[in-house]
Amino acid sequence: MTTSTSTSVIYIPDISGFSKFVNDIEILHGQEITAELLEEIINAEELGFEISEIEGDAVLFYKIGDPIPIEEIYNQSLKILQKFHKKKMEVQEKRICQCNACQSVNNLTLKFILHFDNIELINVSRFKKLYGKGVILAHRLMKNDVKENEYIIFTKNYPNSEKTNKEIFEICPIKQNLEGIGDVDCQYIKLNLPN
Repeated sequence: MTTSTSTSVIYIPDISGFSKFVNDIEILHGQEITAELLEEIINAEELGFEISEIEGDAVLFYKIGDPIPIEEIYNQSLKILQKFHKKKMEVQEKRICQCNACQSVNNLTLKFILHFDNIELINVSRFKKLYGKGVILAHRLMKNDVKENEYIIFTKNYPNSEKTNKEIFEICPIKQNLEGIGDVDCQYIKLNLPN
């Protein structure tokens, strides 16, 4: 096992509504549908992120180095969101089953967590595991007070976020009280797919 410290972008697409979806369904169909949706998320990523792990209903992506501009994250998130919704429609169209999983897949939504921080990268065999306060903070942001269904949430100190083009999207401030961390100034961008 070896360890290294680096600055990294942490990016987590997280399926919302997943807990209710899993609790209300026949487990086999739920697993199949979830796997299809997560695969679509992974295949739509184009910014060179690496996968640290798949966490049930989310993918923990990371990219070591400089922060990725918010505009690029926004465009990447919209692309993933488009593919996610297209896959949901395909899943519903091809299923004839009446179980809750197959019937309620359309209720699932997608949010994105974004953070830039120092991380520890632990190499275990051929796997890389992220570790550190930045990773904990990003995971704590998965439970937040944003009222939108689909959005990107990130800490206010994400580098150069104040230099974004306000004509493309609006950045809204929100303070979050994160378990074990306390109050953190954050921002979010509502995601709307073009019609």
